[in-house]
Amino acid sequence: MKPLIGDTVDIVIKVLRFDSESNDLDAMTRRLLREVNAWHRLHSAYVLPFYGLCYGIGFMDVRDVLPGLVSPFCKKGTVMAYMDNMKNADNLPALKLAMATGIAKGLQYLHSTDINIIHGDLKPANVLISEDGRPLLADFGRSKILDVKGFTHSLQANSTAYTAPEILWSGVDDVVNEVDRRSDMYSLGMTMWAIYAGKPPFEGKHPFQIALSVSKYKKGPHMPDHFERGVRDLIQGC
Repeated sequence: MKPLIGDTVDIVIKVLRFDSESNDLDAMTRRLLREVNAWHRLHSAYVLPFYGLCYGIGFMDVRDVLPGLVSPFCKKGTVMAYMDNMKNADNLPALKLAMATGIAKGLQYLHSTDINIIHGDLKPANVLISEDGRPLLADFGRSKILDVKGFTHSLQANSTAYTAPEILWSGVDDVVNEVDRRSDMYSLGMTMWAIYAGKPPFEGKHPFQIALSVSKYKKGPHMPDHFERGVRDLIQGC
């Protein structure tokens, strides 16, 4: 929900990093437009609200060209930081289930026919926690609006552990599969794995090792012994 006139709220202004020697301004503009086009359409209890654009801040070379993206400040941080702070809570199992359920509801909303958006980079770092403890999907910089041309996808090394095998490697050299609902579901499963395990999947492994393991050898992260059968089935079902 957007704040009303007269309300006082803490905000965050996201500004894209820009280096005139190494960055392509046109490419960065397209990325920014991608995020705005996807994010401004979203109104869900499980999606970080988008408040608008702010010009005149950020890197001097582009501060009047590339606006900042304004959203509420979530002082509870990311879902993993929040869960770490709550690790001694009496209701920890219920809290983990609430996080997993809320993230799934947010993704279900994105995938609904009237919204039709692929997140494209779902992972714990892109799930923030609201003041009342709800998980909020955030960062739509790599999202894809289905049936809209011009929305392509690129990979990030720090997202490898949460990226579907068919996106990491299509099985054919020089062919990159596009993200879709299925790849988002895989990312959901790995995000749930992290929440229940309390650590990232494939912790300590190089992104190349992870990509090779899941795409070529079809080996996902080991399921810890403390995972209940229902949790295992839920993750494997993604």
